[in-house]
Amino acid sequence: MSITTVEKIERFPADRPVAIVLGSSRGIGGAAAEALGKAGISVLGTHAHEQFNKRQSQVETRVHQSGGYMHSIVADMTKGVGHQALLETSRIVAPDGFDYIVINFAVGLEENADDAYAEKGNIAAPIRILEMFLPMMHRGGKALYVTSLWADRYGELEQPPGYEKRVARPKKITQQLLINRIPYLSSLGINLGFVRGHVIKDTGFYTIAQRKYPDLLEKLKLTAEDGDFATAADMGTAIRDMIIGGFETGDMMSVGGTEAYPYTGVQPAPFVLNRMQISENWLPMYGDDKLLIDLFVSHKDKNTGQARFDVMQRNVEGHFKEGYAGGIQVFRGVEILEAEVQTVGAIVRARDPNMIIVPAGEGKIPLFRKAQVAWDGMVFPGDQIIMDGEIISVEKNYVTAVCKAWIRGVGIISQSEVGFNLASPKVAQRLIKEQKALRDKYWD
Repeated sequence: MSITTVEKIERFPADRPVAIVLGSSRGIGGAAAEALGKAGISVLGTHAHEQFNKRQSQVETRVHQSGGYMHSIVADMTKGVGHQALLETSRIVAPDGFDYIVINFAVGLEENADDAYAEKGNIAAPIRILEMFLPMMHRGGKALYVTSLWADRYGELEQPPGYEKRVARPKKITQQLLINRIPYLSSLGINLGFVRGHVIKDTGFYTIAQRKYPDLLEKLKLTAEDGDFATAADMGTAIRDMIIGGFETGDMMSVGGTEAYPYTGVQPAPFVLNRMQISENWLPMYGDDKLLIDLFVSHKDKNTGQARFDVMQRNVEGHFKEGYAGGIQVFRGVEILEAEVQTVGAIVRARDPNMIIVPAGEGKIPLFRKAQVAWDGMVFPGDQIIMDGEIISVEKNYVTAVCKAWIRGVGIISQSEVGFNLASPKVAQRLIKEQKALRDKYWD
């Protein structure tokens, strides 16, 4: 149930710009909603649970008392149903579209949270939300991503306890993925900016740290501007100023300080490839030229990494065959293997970007030569395959690796040992032709 029920929701005044603010019941999101509302911008806000209704109502009241307009709904942004609820409400309050979106939320610090939940909330959800709402944004609109100093400078600064794996690293990955989208956003006339906070009072992390790590807060206070932490209201003001004052796409505004305690040795930030980047770089392929990775993220040691592929996302007919296994439609095992090998190829790119970049004019293509596979399950339409790969050795131009494919909630479906190198065009094309002929023979 929403704070403002559907029956009471009315269209925002047509002569005012509209902003969507995520996580608007408290902290930075609440402060941003109030600052924007007071500045004459109508605000559609969200909060994740009904237990926050009271404090969200208080934010709405303050916006209304200042002469502004705000509606809020209960919508968990880690779930598709929450995205859909926000989309439907936005079509009521702003049927002609909206102007700004403030992507402000971070999950994973809750007592009952796990790593998978944190990853879903801090990586998948922000990207999905932006993609969903882009068609409704006016040209000249602005998207702001709210992050932290420790996420933005991941790999350079000492991380607070419990913050690195669940918040800092996932938000750094999201930031990189958003930056990768800048050319596309610019083509739509939309500017993307970032607001980065030091330790900020009146936020979830600050509350937890007060209770669990008071000594750490006192230590970090020494690195804050003017010797004290900024407030959520300061962050809200910065968000308002960026939206009203404008900014160059890719700009970042810092609040509360730009320094903290550095690592003694710099830790590598995660290496990220989205589908568009992967498609621009050759990855190992054997019997076909399909790209079977949608997102790849390396791990710290640069010898391991994880990739994901939605088997229903693209070219379904190219991946499935009817009439197999008693008429059940299943994903081809050979393509699961190829997805695993492409995962290993992305790890190689993270470890040594020069190893499998195709030199201009040489026409070489990466080709994996051998594989040993143990099958433990099947993949069906609608599944998302997750692949964990690890490089075992690199000798000259030859890679030996292992990879396992699994589906969350189901378990491992394949474990493979693979090897590949760079083949000449003549050899590669001959082997690919032979492999395609074998596929046609056994699958048609």
